[in-house]
Amino acid sequence: PAEPNGIILAYQITYRLNTSNTNTATVDVLNPSARQYTATGLKPECSYVFRITAQTRKGWGEAAEALVVTTEKRAHPQPPSKPSVQQQDVQSRSVLLSWEPGSDGLSPVRYYTIQTLELPDGNWSLHSASVSHESTTYLVDRLKPFTSYKFHVKATNDIGDSEYGEESDSVTTLQAAPDEAPEILSVTP
Repeated sequence: PAEPNGIILAYQITYRLNTSNTNTATVDVLNPSARQYTATGLKPECSYVFRITAQTRKGWGEAAEALVVTTEKRAHPQPPSKPSVQQQDVQSRSVLLSWEPGSDGLSPVRYYTIQTLELPDGNWSLHSASVSHESTTYLVDRLKPFTSYKFHVKATNDIGDSEYGEESDSVTTLQAAPDEAPEILSVTP
């Protein structure tokens, strides 16, 4: 964990087949210096749920969970769909994007990456490279008021990145009050 709240004494890995009728799991406890784990005896062409948690003197922390597919047929994911923005989701400094995931390439999507393009003549720039794999919406913030933008999204799985999906239609953020007071250039008495 980024903030372990104490000295890590051990890690616990639990994994099981990802089926509704599975109630048996394999549990391994690892020493605190472990940074990788190899599970053996997994069935081919199956989906497993892995969970890892850390222990301090005060107990076990929250578990992180990952879906793992055992297949030799894995590939890069397909790009997500063209992002859409509903007019009611446009603010002066943010917009809410929505998209549909593409095929995961038989390897679970780990995260999405979003880029923004300020129109008319900006360059594509990274907004976020860590959008949850469970998300199909994202609030893009830190935008300029009364400015037009386009957006596109890519997916990443264990094999690599998809291409960026089709870019969104142009979206113009709402106006906002001026950020600064007007500058007084001269005063004539």
